Parts: sequence; C-alpha cells; structure tokens
Amino acid sequence: MSTGHIILCVITLTLLGLGIYDYAANFEENGCSMTYMFRMPQFLPVPGMKDEVQAAFPRYSLYYYTEGGKPQKTSTLQLSGIPVLFIPGNGGSYRQVRSLGSVSLMKSEKSDYHFDYFAVDLNGEKNALYGGFLFEQTEYVHQCIQHILDLYEDSPTSPSSVVVAGHSMGGLIARALFTLPEFNPLLVNTIITQATPHHPVLRVDQLLDNFYWHVNRFWQDNRESLNHVTFLSTGGGHRDVLVKASATGLEGLVAPNRHVSTISMSVPHVWLAADHQCNVWCKELVLATTRALFDMIDPKTGLITVNADKRMDIFRFHFSDHSGGKNYHKQKEGVIKFAEKKDLVFKVTTKSKLHIPSTNNDKLAYHLFPIPSPNHGFVATTKIPSARWVFLCSKATDATCEEGIDVTSRGRVAPPFKAGVREIRLSPEELDGFQFVVIRVPSGSAGVINAEMYDMEDRHQPVELPAFFSMEPMFIANISDQSYMSFTIDGFTSASKAYIAELVPVGCASAVHKRINSTLRFEVPWKREDTFSVAPATSLNSLSLKLQSGRPLHDNESSPSLSVYMDPRCQYTLTLQYSHKEGYGQIIRFYGQTIPTMLSVIVVLAVASQLKHLYTEKPLESISKLQELYCKPYIVVPPIALFRALVKHEGLEQSYDFYILDKQGIFFPFLPLVMFLLCYGLCAVILFIIESVPDILGRLWAWVNTGELSITEFQSSKSQGYRVWPFAMVGGLMALAVGTCGANALIILCVLTLSKVAGLRARVLVAEPAELQQADSNAADGEPSGITPKWKRVLQRATNSYHFASTILVLLIFLLVFTLPSFIAWFENLSFDYNLRNDPSLYPALLASVSVLDLLGNPAPIPKKSIWMRPFSWMMHFSTMLMVLYAIESVYRCAYFISGTLLLICFLQLV
Repeated sequence: MSTGHIILCVITLTLLGLGIYDYAANFEENGCSMTYMFRMPQFLPVPGMKDEVQAAFPRYSLYYYTEGGKPQKTSTLQLSGIPVLFIPGNGGSYRQVRSLGSVSLMKSEKSDYHFDYFAVDLNGEKNALYGGFLFEQTEYVHQCIQHILDLYEDSPTSPSSVVVAGHSMGGLIARALFTLPEFNPLLVNTIITQATPHHPVLRVDQLLDNFYWHVNRFWQDNRESLNHVTFLSTGGGHRDVLVKASATGLEGLVAPNRHVSTISMSVPHVWLAADHQCNVWCKELVLATTRALFDMIDPKTGLITVNADKRMDIFRFHFSDHSGGKNYHKQKEGVIKFAEKKDLVFKVTTKSKLHIPSTNNDKLAYHLFPIPSPNHGFVATTKIPSARWVFLCSKATDATCEEGIDVTSRGRVAPPFKAGVREIRLSPEELDGFQFVVIRVPSGSAGVINAEMYDMEDRHQPVELPAFFSMEPMFIANISDQSYMSFTIDGFTSASKAYIAELVPVGCASAVHKRINSTLRFEVPWKREDTFSVAPATSLNSLSLKLQSGRPLHDNESSPSLSVYMDPRCQYTLTLQYSHKEGYGQIIRFYGQTIPTMLSVIVVLAVASQLKHLYTEKPLESISKLQELYCKPYIVVPPIALFRALVKHEGLEQSYDFYILDKQGIFFPFLPLVMFLLCYGLCAVILFIIESVPDILGRLWAWVNTGELSITEFQSSKSQGYRVWPFAMVGGLMALAVGTCGANALIILCVLTLSKVAGLRARVLVAEPAELQQADSNAADGEPSGITPKWKRVLQRATNSYHFASTILVLLIFLLVFTLPSFIAWFENLSFDYNLRNDPSLYPALLASVSVLDLLGNPAPIPKKSIWMRPFSWMMHFSTMLMVLYAIESVYRCAYFISGTLLLICFLQLV
C-alpha cells in the first residue's frame, strides 16, 4: 500500500470510529428509576382461544398479568376492569408488561377503577429483521383483541374497546391492525407506543419495507375516518441507539390533533434519556403513562372516555404542557374580580423585575407588572406551590387591579425533577389588550421567584453559528442582572452538526445559595424534543445542542433557540463552540444506515476495475489493491449530481432514496461524498481481513501438502472441462435454499469458495519457490539464467486465478451479510417450520449458486478475454451509481446489485 492510501484510511477510519463512539457512548448515565414489583408477578395463560386460531398461530399465545397471592387458575378469571393489551417489540417478551401492569395495580388500590393488563407472547421473534413475521403477528393480535372483549361478556362494565400499548415494533403492529379488512376500527381508540419506529430505521428486507409503506399509506389516506383514535408516542432520545427520536414521531401519519409525539428528555417530570429497553420500565415514564390512563376514565361508565379531544388534552397535560400537579385538571381561564375581594395588597414593580430568593416574610401580595409597550414579553419562574399565581389584568387603576383572567394554566413545570419549579412565558400577542401582569405571592411561602417584564429586542437575539473549523468557543453575550435570555440560532437546521453551549458564571453575590440553579433549554420549534441542562447557579452549565429530527421539508423559516434561565444576582458569559466529535456522532445517528451501501459501492467499483485489468491484459491485483488504485469518490458522486441537475423530473426524483431522506429534512447534497470517504478506511480493513483468511489457510495448506501441489493445470488457457460434482453441489444448494432459507446456501457457498481460494493461494505459494529453482536449473544446464516466459505465464495465470477467486469470495461474503437477517429469522423459527416463507434471501442465493458454478468446477476459474468485458465493466460502474440512488436507504436492494454483479461474472466465465 502507498503511504497516501494508508494515511487516508487511517484518517477516515478514525473519524468514523469517533462518530460511532460518540453515538454509542456519549450520553448521560441512565437516570431512570426501576419499576419494582412488591408482590409476586403472575402471567396466566388466557383460556378459550378458538382452536382454529391456535392452529393457525401455534407460535403465539396470550397472557393475563396479575400479582400476589396463590397462583390463580385461568378458568376462574373474573374480569371487571378496563382491558389493556401490551404488544412486545423486536425480540421482546410478554413479561415486559409487568412494569405498566404493576404500577397500575398499585394505583388501583387507591382508586375506584382498575385496568386489566394482557400481553401477547410473540415468541421473541425478530420482526425488525424479517418483515414476514409482522403480517402474522398483526393477524394474531386482532384475534386476541376480539377474544379479550369476549371475556367481558358477563362484566357489569362490558367494555367495547381495548387500550393498546406497544413497545418498539409492537407499536407498529398496533397501527397495522387497522389495515386488516375484517378489523373493526372501533375496537381500539387509544394507542400508546414506546420507542416505536413509525418510520423504518434500517430497511433490511423488502417485506419489511412493504409493510411500512402499506401501514403508513393507510393512515395517511384515512385520517378522517380514524379520527376517534388517539396516540401517544414516546422516544428515548440520545440514549436509544437503536431507534432514533425522529423515527418515533407520527407527524405526517396521524392528524396533528390526534397524537402527542415526544421524547423522554422532554416529558415533564421525566426529563431523562432512556435507552430502547428502558422505555418499557423507566418508572418516571410508566408513572406518567399510568396517570394519564386513570385520568381518562369516565366516572359515568367506568371506562376510558369516548371523547377523543379530552383524551388528547390528558396526553398533552402529562407529556407536553404540564402546568403542575399529579393529575389532569382542566383549568379555565376564568375571570377574576379582584375588586370584590377585601384587603388585597397590590405592589407595583417599578423596575419591571421581581426577585424573592427564599421565604416571603410579607403578607400575601399581588405584584403588578405594567406592560409598557406592545413589544414587551413576560417571564417568571417560581417554586411557590400555589394553584393560582399568574393573572392578566384587564381592568385596573394606577396601583390596583380590579379584574383580570387567570393564566396559570399557560405555565409549565420545569426541571430538575422533584424541584417543584414552574415557569411561564407570555408573548406580546398574549399581553395585548391588558394593563398588568399580576403575580400572586402567598405569605410565608418558601421558594424562589424570578419575574421580569422585558423588551423582546433586548432578550430575544439572533446568534450566528461558529465555523466548522473553529477551535475556540465563540463569545455570545455577557449577561448580568437578568433572569432570562433567549437566543435564536439562525441556520441551525442540519442534523449532521452539533454545538456545545456553556454558561460560565463570572461572579455572584455571596447570598446566592447552592440550591439555586441555572438552566439551559434547547428548544426545537418543529418537534417536541427540547433538551435541558440544570446546574447550580454558581457552577458551569453546559448543554449539547444537536437536533434529533430534521426540519420539515416545507418549513423554511423556523430555527431552534437556546433559552437561558439565571439568577439575576450573578453575572454570566455565554459561549458556543462547534463539537466535531458530536457532529460525527450525529452523522452516524442519522446516516449510519447508509454504511453497508457505501461499502458495497466501493467493492463493486473494485470488481469493475478487475474486469478492466482483464480486458487490457494487465496482471490482476488483490481487491484491496484495486480499492487503492481505482475506488475514488469522484468516479461515482459527481456523475450522480450532474445527472440530477440535468434531468429534473418529479416522479424520477421521488423514486430515489434521497427523497426519503429529504422528506425527513436530513438530506444534504454532499451526503454521498461524505459517507463514501468515511467508509473508505473501514472498507480497506474489511477487505484486508477477508483476504487474510484464505492467505493464512493457504499458507497452512502449502506447508502441509508442499509436495502434492502444482500449477500444471494453469499451463493452458483453455477450459479444463467441468466435473460432475459442482453441478450436483449447485443443484443441492439451490434445493437447500428453496427448502429452508437462502442464507443457508450462501453460508455453504462462502465456505466452498473460501476453500477454493485457499487452495489457489497454496498453489501460488508453492510455485513461487519453484520459480527460482527453475531459474537455477536453467543456469546449471548452460542455458541463459532466468525464468522461461512459459513458466512466467503459468505462474501469472495461477496468481490471476487466485486474485479473481478472491474477488468472488468478497462479493459472496458481502451478499451473505445482507441476508443474515433472514438466517436469524429462520434459525429462531426452526422449531416450528424448516422453511422460511417469503424468504427475502432466496433469489439472491439462487443467483449466487448459479454464478459460482465455473469457480467450483474449473481448476483455473479466470475468464478468457472477451468483447463483453469492457461493457460489463461499465455496467458494474453504472450499477454503483444506481446503488447510491436506490439503495442508500433501502439497504436490502444491495443484495440484488451484488447478485447481478456475480451473474455478470458468471456469464464472462462461460462465454
């Protein structure tokens, strides 16, 4: 390898490794509390399922969750609660229902109502790797819902619908129920999804891709008829490395007024990132979910209310717009007549500021904040546990308020957890038409309150982003004598960038207590994904600013903002710095699924250059050497960009995988170039490892069988004829692929090809010393010293055969990797069926089996020079462009491109 190639590989591999490390490890420690059972959990098989259902779905079953006491008999189940069905996700267990079920049972002991939790056992199937499972699982869940409702025939409440909670892919199954022709949509009106990828994360097979398309298209086309269904979708934020937050959103799929899509880092009273499994058992999330369900109970019926608007209000209260308290309470902004109340104390704030650092020693007072102009806003934070504390005064004198409205419900709880902090921000539009903002401060209340009337131009300022190559923090502002500032980060719309904001205390008054905090809040206007950082007011406060979803395609105006809450007795400096490490982590988070495709592009480019060596009669090289010589990004990326610039057709543009990324708001023009370069070093390492295995085996083979190996079969360039066994072997492999799983045939093919390549390598290793012996023998016989041209040709032909067979081995291994999800699904389902139905790996395996016929049957498997080599080389080159256009997101298509490449090689070997 050349020095330049090594340096490029080291740099790109380092950057890629840095991004992977940041993505997989750079997040806060798990702060979620575990949900514990205080009584023995019991999972009781639900009896009475129809025989035809059990026969059709022998792998699945239905359980009822309960706790405590002696083991119950399922035949004695007496159900009178509200049914909830839990659907586990990819590889999940029905036992995961215990978190929701246990907390619900504990809460029901203090309530007149209770929930009955059921769970579907889906045999732990990997439905995120093989889409075929999803169709059967959806059908079975439908049967379970009908059966659950049948169990309540003798119940006094007799529910007509089931609440469905799904974790991971279970949430997708919940939505897929409605696509079944025989499904009654009224059977489900509330769906809770936990870390569910409502948009594909990794498209590993066409069945999965088709399932997603069918379900999402159905919901897009039937929003009005499904208006009775309300959704709650929660994601895990940065800690969930399996499902990114943007994939958990229901935007564009469900009507905006029928879903709350958020992440755990933004949920009130949670404010924590949760990994993929933690979404199920995180106590803070489970408590919020359980409280929401209990708040939805209609006292008149004892069931979940049929009022969809009220259910949505409750979801918003607990997961988005929480104004305080544990339970939902709809506060009306009623008129307050202060004039009718006696002995009220009003105090006008002369400096438009109010700061009470601890206990209020004065009498109960109403502090009036005059609204000086239409361009003023108001902000207040408090720890005072008062039910009503903020009012807008509509009728007043100079120093008193006679009448106003209560706007406490517009406030929101704020982090940290259990601190009891609430905040309210009122815009100029909300203040229009009023004379004062009124803050009620009870006597003796122990807590901090900061309130300010401020000029919007002074406190809402635009901020320019630091340059990519900047190494030092960029100064933003010096802040003093203020409790709130907001900075709009113009131009921050790229999901591939990341910044670090730091609030540095310069000095504070000695009276500032350590329990008083400063807060940084990163707000994203197009999605509920706000993130927070809380630190003592006298300590450094830092927050990573990185998007968890792209800006919507048709939104060209909104920008994220950074809100800063401080103690006004302190002076701070705010800085912003570009974070390269976290930026590469963002690239992995949003574009990591493109890595398999870009690796395949590099490999197919190398194979195309191998054909170029054949038709120009140059010695063949190892595929890793070909990568160094020919695999350059400018061979693939610029022609694609030029083609898209010249050929502008809406239908064609929407057929590209770029369009999928564009709809998510995360595509940028240099994406193929960036990913090609980041994958370059990784591809070199992979190719080196693949080539090292047959090289090591070949050396071992040559050492064991030195006297038995020769390269005489390479003396003629003509075909040596075919043996019978390769045909029988290929036929057997094709039968194996059809009868079981295509990946099985590919595994055997890789082993056979590996042995073939190792044998060729052993012969080359034995022939190279023989080459020197031939030269010495010629000198001893009085002939000119050196190697005869004939021996050189034979040795070169043997070396070429080895390199060519190694190329085929690399293609087969890459193909096998793309079909491994099918193998995993087949293996885990082996106890029920030997055959994987609708096997995505079948056709690639059949094509690969046919393609290696010449390799296995011909001692010298290198093709002869042919007029087809040049056009086939260009066809492979062209296919790499198609892979970038059509497989950069739809990864499963790479298997067909690689199979096609093998088929072209097979044709060249046979002509």
